[in-house]
Amino acid sequence: MSEEESPDSHLSSVRPPARGLEEEKVRFNWRFAREKGKCGLEALAPAQKRRLEKKLREYEKYTLLSFVRVKGASLRIFDLKSARNAPPAAQRRQVLEEISREIPNPGPLRRFRASGKMRVLGYLPENIFYVVWVDPDHRMGR
Repeated sequence: MSEEESPDSHLSSVRPPARGLEEEKVRFNWRFAREKGKCGLEALAPAQKRRLEKKLREYEKYTLLSFVRVKGASLRIFDLKSARNAPPAAQRRQVLEEISREIPNPGPLRRFRASGKMRVLGYLPENIFYVVWVDPDHRMGR
């Protein structure tokens, strides 16, 4: 983190939070999660699914501000267009269109570390993280 960057800079890029939103608990929504493909839920082994569920239950104890700051999660904006091993452009557009119908401004795609190599990608317009893809082996962006 640069000297100019405040610890809350990731939070402010989520969306200008409504008063008190930073104290709301983080929630995870699977409505837009992809089932198929190398970063779909079906790509996870049973043990990976259990680890992911356990980690997300743990993160749901955090407030939005705490989740943004949690050591090891590394919540970041993720540029999927330039990532290697990313889902095809047509699928990315379809996902954004689906989400935009229900969430007017989903903000940028974000990624965080769930466990080991596993990363979770989705949108965090406020305190709800809409899971879209799960990257079990951290291959996107490599």
